[in-house]
Parts: sequence; C-alpha cells; structure tokens
Amino acid sequence: RRAEAEQQLGSNASTARRAFSRMERAPARLTGSLADGGSGVEAAGLTGEHYAIDDRVFDLGGGKAALLAHPKDPFDGWGVHTFAWQGGSGAFQWDGLDTEQKALDFIAAAKKGRSHGG
Repeated sequence: RRAEAEQQLGSNASTARRAFSRMERAPARLTGSLADGGSGVEAAGLTGEHYAIDDRVFDLGGGKAALLAHPKDPFDGWGVHTFAWQGGSGAFQWDGLDTEQKALDFIAAAKKGRSHGG
C-alpha cells in the first residue's frame, strides 16, 4: 500500500519540480495550470486505490518541498515526501505519522529546519 503512495508522491513531485523549473518559483498546488500557480496535474492523478495525494505543495525553503499522502484507511498511516527542487533527491517519512496533524507537524518542523528528508 505504501509503495503505491510512494509512486504517486514521486511522480507528482517530478511534475511539481518541472513546474518549479518553468515558473522559477514554487507552485502552490499540484492541480491547475502553471499560470494559476498549479503544476498541471490532473485531479485524477492524485487518487490511488489506497492513498490520495494532497493538492498542496509545501515549500520548505532552502530549495526543498514536501507532498502529503492521505490514507484511505487510517490504519495505513500518513506519508510525507520531502524533496529538493533541484536534482530531486528526497526521502519518504511514514514512522510516527498516524494522524494528519502529525504529518503536518513533521512538515512544519522540516520547514523550520529541525527535520529533513534527502
């Protein structure tokens, strides 16, 4: 199940990175046109069998960003993919993210530089 989410997160991160490269700024979300601050992802590309990818693109500063995976079954846990705008290196975080708030707290800590992926 998590492999599905990691594939979705990675694919959408690549699309967001292409949008970043074209716009020379971080997109605010995955869906929508580049002109509207989106990354050009179709809404259908955010939903899988076990996970849905949050439309928000979290700009962490320092050349990094994060995406969030929502589980359809809460027992599967939340996922965060942090990645670099340039080069795309990154990491997936699952441990301890059993609620949306914990996942958002992880992203906030990454933005403050207390936690990082990749």
